[in-house]
Amino acid sequence: MCHYCAYLKHVQSSSSTNISNQNSSSVRYHQQRQIRSYNLTVPLCLVSLTLFFIMLNVTLVLSQSSQIQQQRDQSSNKILQDTPQDFFGVNTNLDEDQQQAKYREYVSSTIKTANSSLTVLPPPKRRLTFEKRLIRDLLDNYPTIYARPIRNVSDPLIISFGLTLTQLFDVGSTGQKMQTNTWKTLKWQDMNLAWNPDQYGGLKTVCLPADSIWTPDVVLDNYADERLKDWREISAVIQHTGDILYVPATMQFSVCFLDITNFPYDMHECPLKYRSWTYDLSKLELVFKDDLFGIDMTAYVDSNEWRVKPLEAKKNVTNDTFSLLTFTMNIQRKGGLYGYILILPCLLLSAATMVVFWIPPESPAKMILTISIFSGLFLLLLLLAESIPGGGGTPQIGYYYCMNMVVVSVTAVLATIVIHIYIRGDRRQGVPPYIRRLFLQTLPRIYCMASKTPPNPPGPVTPRFGSPTPGALLLPEQIFLTPHYHEEEFSKKLKLLKQRFQDFHRQQQQKTLAASATNAMANETVAALSVNLRSIENDLKEIRDYLRHMKKKVEDNAQSNKTHDEWKQVALVLDRTFFFAYCCWLVLSLVIMFPKTPSISKNLWSTPATSSVINTTTGLSNFTMM
Repeated sequence: MCHYCAYLKHVQSSSSTNISNQNSSSVRYHQQRQIRSYNLTVPLCLVSLTLFFIMLNVTLVLSQSSQIQQQRDQSSNKILQDTPQDFFGVNTNLDEDQQQAKYREYVSSTIKTANSSLTVLPPPKRRLTFEKRLIRDLLDNYPTIYARPIRNVSDPLIISFGLTLTQLFDVGSTGQKMQTNTWKTLKWQDMNLAWNPDQYGGLKTVCLPADSIWTPDVVLDNYADERLKDWREISAVIQHTGDILYVPATMQFSVCFLDITNFPYDMHECPLKYRSWTYDLSKLELVFKDDLFGIDMTAYVDSNEWRVKPLEAKKNVTNDTFSLLTFTMNIQRKGGLYGYILILPCLLLSAATMVVFWIPPESPAKMILTISIFSGLFLLLLLLAESIPGGGGTPQIGYYYCMNMVVVSVTAVLATIVIHIYIRGDRRQGVPPYIRRLFLQTLPRIYCMASKTPPNPPGPVTPRFGSPTPGALLLPEQIFLTPHYHEEEFSKKLKLLKQRFQDFHRQQQQKTLAASATNAMANETVAALSVNLRSIENDLKEIRDYLRHMKKKVEDNAQSNKTHDEWKQVALVLDRTFFFAYCCWLVLSLVIMFPKTPSISKNLWSTPATSSVINTTTGLSNFTMM
């Protein structure tokens, strides 16, 4: 056998083996697939049967409940046909026991029917009262809430509008805004909401939600709030004649331009303007309710910061022919608190500034107090900047604070000048004549100030060594301490001393000539004495020059001290002048900066205490009772 034939035989044998293996594997695969399909089919069949029986039970229950409902309606109609008046609780022939017995029979029959059908019935339907039936009839028959309730389209609908202020929360703290709590009272007539009271048990008043009927879109024209809605959901009070009273309570922000020039005693006039937003004058007209031309203040709660007085309201027409009602109120700030925390401390610091002029110039507390007052005014100015509300103008108290700080600065400069004059002065020359006349003669008498210059001694001063006897010799110390110490006196004393020595010398010469013959030693004594006398004369001349020098020195010191005392007196008088000038400025600034608060009693509108106010609140009382 060749090699090729052996290869073909081998290929045939291997192919037959593969085919047999493939056939066996395919058979096993089909068997496994049949087992799996059988396992899935059984659960699906069970689920399908379960769903079928559930749907069948639901269908049976629904059919039975519909039959029970039909039976209950038939029984209730039968009861209504038997006793039509008793359904509304008006039948007076049957007493309460009979009504309860009928109700028990009706309940027992209903329970039996329910037990027979193996279901539980709901509780019996309650009877409608006159008020519920009236509300149902009014709302079912109401045409639409988007059309005005009028018969003739060309006629305007009259809306009576009134405003009641209950609280004033804030003015100007968040800009030029006013936050108030008000009651808007609206009255109009809706022909679609009229009924006959006899058909509803004499019921004449009913309350309906405001969103289920037509309501006028009267809004605040000078509105300044980020909120889209500023009122609470309030029901409307409806009379059987069709008259509607609608009183929504609103908390609103309105624009109010403030003038804070007289802060904290400022006064403002803030308007509240109301108009229809979509209906012009040809479709809707606003009038004052019950002829009350102003804000009703009967329910107002007093504010701790503001005093409110209403002004007379005005009715006019806008440029785009819309009816507009303007309610204005006069608001005045109660400045008691601000007076204690802003004005009183400033006045006390101003009074403390006057003390600066009374402190002696040589004391360092004069400048220390000035700087302390300036720092206190600066802190008060910062507090004022935080307390001032937003508005137009600059408050006068701010000008007063700034002027006070300027005056305190000038006071520091003047105190420095006074200290300089007091301590140094001008010792090289005396006080000029015009300054002497003004500050040492005229002003001290006006200010009742005593002179600080030491006066001259009233009498002669007794010397230490007693009064000298006439003709006696004086020592230099005695001559210096003599009250009549001057050059002429000293020359007289010197001449007298020379004359006495000459007389003594002449007497000695006469004695010497007489005794020349007897004593030869006398000549030597006289010669020595003459020499001593010359030396004494020279010493006396030196003493005279020394005394003249001392006299000049003492006079210069006295003149310098006198000049210094005069300049001190000028400084004290100048300080006192500044004190009175500051007092005058303080009084003048208080009069100018804090004028009298204007009266708010002009053009005021007071709420009339008449029957109109009672009629105004009648609707509100009816609403409360309902």
